[in-house]
Amino acid sequence: MKAPAIACLALLAACANEPRTVTAPEGGGRVSVVHGERLLIRLPDPAGMEWIKREPPVRAIMEEWPPEPTVRRFTPVTSGSQELRFERRRPGSEEPAAQVVTYEVTVPN
Repeated sequence: MKAPAIACLALLAACANEPRTVTAPEGGGRVSVVHGERLLIRLPDPAGMEWIKREPPVRAIMEEWPPEPTVRRFTPVTSGSQELRFERRRPGSEEPAAQVVTYEVTVPN
């Protein structure tokens, strides 16, 4: 009898600790996410292509895995700013991107 009650309490505690999600504006732009939150980016349907993420070597946010074709989730890892650039192109192609979506992400102290 105690085991199901303990399992229910553990499940409720896990749900209560879920980070607040900040959704970035569609099409790019500026967004701010604080430590303890999650950043959600929705990209347009790649329509037979794929979204390739370009980011600097020093990151203020880190992508959570696995990424989905049109949804990416990020968690702040340090304070600062970071540009996230997504390029829509055919898999393995070196041609210029068919579409570019850029976000300027700020993680305040």
